[in-house]
Amino acid sequence: MKIFRKIIAAVVVLLTIHIFFTPNLGSKLTKQLIDFSTVLQEQVAKNTAEMPPTSVESTATKTSGIESIMDQRNLANVYYYHFASGVSQNYQAAFKQAIAIYNKTGIVKILPGQSNGKGNEMVLGTYQKKSTRGNMLEELGVGGPRIYPQLGINGKDFNSGRAKLNSQYPPRLSVAIHEIGHALGLDHSQDKNSVMYPIDQGKTALSSQDLANLRKIYSQTAAAS
Repeated sequence: MKIFRKIIAAVVVLLTIHIFFTPNLGSKLTKQLIDFSTVLQEQVAKNTAEMPPTSVESTATKTSGIESIMDQRNLANVYYYHFASGVSQNYQAAFKQAIAIYNKTGIVKILPGQSNGKGNEMVLGTYQKKSTRGNMLEELGVGGPRIYPQLGINGKDFNSGRAKLNSQYPPRLSVAIHEIGHALGLDHSQDKNSVMYPIDQGKTALSSQDLANLRKIYSQTAAAS
């Protein structure tokens, strides 16, 4: 899933200020702002809908805040992470800060190292993508889970999660938290207090909804040592 940033804030501010100085144009400009907001929401929906689905990756439920492929999974709560090649130190630092925040919840443990195919893993990386002209949103990152179901009564499912930051923009802790959330199985939330809101709000503290959803995903497993 992707997270975006509005790039229209200056326009909105200018229009708002213009209303203060031009009372006669108030109703017209207010309508323009409402129309502009509608276009923005449509653009968010369009960008989200255009994400190419794959058989084992994110298939969002849109309302629960949890990726649908995480439903009824028997996942351990321990992950081993490593960086893809070419990830600069400043982006690594943002990811490590985000990992520390998730580890403080006590719900999951994200540790440095390789799983060697024997447990959950998380690969952290970067990519570069410029916003196209006319697009009102900047793409800041992508991420999601990849589930490998295991057979057997006591078999564990494995998650090979991915989280990437767009190196076209400076690293942001809020974006790293958001994308790691996707890698862990969290879906977008319509709650602006959530770190999983699809447009970056600069949130760095998991909301009560975020924590509850993490618990739902990993509640079926006992805390790993």
